[in-house]
Amino acid sequence: MMHINGDFTWRAITDHKAVEYPLIAQGFKLIQHAHGKRMYIDNMVAESIIAPHSEVILAQSRKLYYGKIYAEKISVHQYAKLYHVDFNPIPNNLTVSMGNL
Repeated sequence: MMHINGDFTWRAITDHKAVEYPLIAQGFKLIQHAHGKRMYIDNMVAESIIAPHSEVILAQSRKLYYGKIYAEKISVHQYAKLYHVDFNPIPNNLTVSMGNL
């Protein structure tokens, strides 16, 4: 879980395989606490975004998103692919095998 209180730009690069993105999105949440701020998601991301008083601008460069978005305003650029994934983290005491990923 990541907490933010201001303008934010996500440009992180991930080297995970595509089959892992839904699992990652289940356990990662980004929460914006500020009012009237902008969140630029400029790269592929797998997470839930909670920004009830801010604007989320999605898929300006990379066009792939896994997760859920709750925001005051959402802008999604053309040709983006969004996949709905509920936030449902795996308990700490559970062991998960990813097989041959």
